[in-house]
Amino acid sequence: MMKQYQLTVNQPCLEKWEEFKPTTSGGFCSVCSKNVVDFTTMTEKELMEYLLNSSGNTCGRFLKNQLNHPITPGSNQRKNRFGWSYLKTGLAGLSMILFSQNSLAYTAESKMPTIQMEKQPGINTDTPVIPHLIEGVVYDEEGNALPGVNVIIKGTSFGKVTDIDGKFSIEVNEGDILAFHFIGMETEEYKVGKEDILSLKIEMKMDECMLMGEVVINEVYQSKPSLWTRFKSLF
Repeated sequence: MMKQYQLTVNQPCLEKWEEFKPTTSGGFCSVCSKNVVDFTTMTEKELMEYLLNSSGNTCGRFLKNQLNHPITPGSNQRKNRFGWSYLKTGLAGLSMILFSQNSLAYTAESKMPTIQMEKQPGINTDTPVIPHLIEGVVYDEEGNALPGVNVIIKGTSFGKVTDIDGKFSIEVNEGDILAFHFIGMETEEYKVGKEDILSLKIEMKMDECMLMGEVVINEVYQSKPSLWTRFKSLF
């Protein structure tokens, strides 16, 4: 019979991981006088083998996507930075659909108007602020291009979407802040300077939310043996 389990942390720990004394399996919390196991680099198989073979209560450090979903003990799937290659493949396909739709909307809006400065006594402000074009590419920590990234001028609705090669171009003014948004990644920001470079390289990092605390193991599913399996057991 195949069992599935779900891991939860009902009472997250508020202590700081970086203040723990390093141990062979994680870090020692002096407040609780407990060893906190670092599960963030383990596969699901390694994670479940450790927990099912351990005695007593276990405190651990987890990525949020390691918790609150069914886990099969024999699975060797890695859930930290995890499954990112598969996620990117799916997102790339989705992003092309979004790109074809969103880019039309953004393109219509991204023609930034010329901004007229308020006139002040003794200062010639007849010269308008002229937007200039910035081009760039967005990629992940492994150097792979990220299509479908929303590149927005912060505080406005003006923006563009990166193409299949992770490239974008957008008209900006000095002082504008470009915000880069992508599912599963930390938002990056870039402030446009007075003498700015015209070609940007933006690296986005995985949004890896950590959670610590005593783990609870719940059995959520146990498959029934097939008719053939039950038939063989008779002989």
